Amino acid sequence: MEHNSVDEYDEIFSLFDGLLTDQKESRSRKRKWREIETYKDRKRLRQELHDLQNYPS
Repeated sequence: MEHNSVDEYDEIFSLFDGLLTDQKESRSRKRKWREIETYKDRKRLRQELHDLQNYPS
């Protein structure tokens, strides 16, 4: 099970907030979506690594 710190939630919300308030061209929105997806991928990989390290031998 994943444990999220307040800082991690804050980062996600700030990325979404930036996406919602940014009225620039679509390239900017696409870039922000990529940032969100990259952040989620990194978080998922960190969790998988943590799970593997704690896997009983």
